[in-house]
Amino acid sequence: MAIYISAYKNRPAITVESSGLKGIFLPEDGGKLASLVTPSGRELLVQNPGAEYAVLTPTGSYADAECSGFDDMFPTIDPYTPQEGPYAGVTYPDHGEACRYPMQAEITDSSVILHGKSRLFAVTYDKAITPEQDGSISVRYTFTNHSAEPFLYLWAAHCLLKGTPDGVVTSPY
Repeated sequence: MAIYISAYKNRPAITVESSGLKGIFLPEDGGKLASLVTPSGRELLVQNPGAEYAVLTPTGSYADAECSGFDDMFPTIDPYTPQEGPYAGVTYPDHGEACRYPMQAEITDSSVILHGKSRLFAVTYDKAITPEQDGSISVRYTFTNHSAEPFLYLWAAHCLLKGTPDGVVTSPY
């Protein structure tokens, strides 16, 4: 098991390795899981073939950016502009805001914690990544509302799996 600073294309990255998986995370790009590789070298996530990473800007089009790997969609998936409440008139971006902002990385002996702060809302977002003894990599999220007003949100996994003709996806859920 290992955690170390690395690179993905032209972007700073943090690699997290367990005995069964190697994940490459991009702190400056919303903590995106850019690559997930098995010990045999098989890439499990869709990769954009370009040599340069197509950065998703705060107001940019998700489809025109890297559009690969595994992004976190938070606080929404589709654009949404509430008509009332504390964020009336503020448009939640397409595919959410979390995948658009840089996160601060805290690396310990056993995990990586990525800290993000919304530019639009009184919300922070933490993503704890840990290589596990069973060969997996766990990811745990904490969303904190720093306002007295309720914050309505949706979190979704935007995971682009690299399929194979005989591939099967199973889930315990």
